Amino acid sequence: MEGCIFCSIAEGTTPSFKVFEDNLFIVALDINPANRGHLIIVPRTHFRNLIEMPDQLYQKMFSIARAMMVVLIDYGAKGVNMLYSLGESAGQKSPHMILHLIPRYDNDKVHFVWEPPKLTEAELREIQAAIKAKIAGQEQKEQQPPEPVRKEPEKPIILQRRTGAY
Repeated sequence: MEGCIFCSIAEGTTPSFKVFEDNLFIVALDINPANRGHLIIVPRTHFRNLIEMPDQLYQKMFSIARAMMVVLIDYGAKGVNMLYSLGESAGQKSPHMILHLIPRYDNDKVHFVWEPPKLTEAELREIQAAIKAKIAGQEQKEQQPPEPVRKEPEKPIILQRRTGAY
């Protein structure tokens, strides 16, 4: 995608600190890291988010993530946070799908903090029912056969026998 920094990294026109790459993904150091060794996993194909990615591709991405976590632990991390943000409200800053692997160290300065809302049991049951209904709706959509694409019938090609020289 034109103007996407991560697409230009994938194309090799923008330099990066790659630690791994294959024909589908690039793993590089984040230039604005939360901690030393902070990695980003970026698909070479432009996807805005995880939802747009085909199943096979995001499965491969998480396989790479698992392998990179082992590397980060070998590098000296005491733990790893995997961070993904879908949408601006969730903190997505790039129009390109990015998965962050943030190595954690004892007494580091990385904090993921929020104030949990006080929900009653009734509110939790209401949220549970609403989400279950959405899941059931999705399952029902997936079980229905896709509607056939309706298009105008093509005009038949009429072959005529030619006589004489070609």
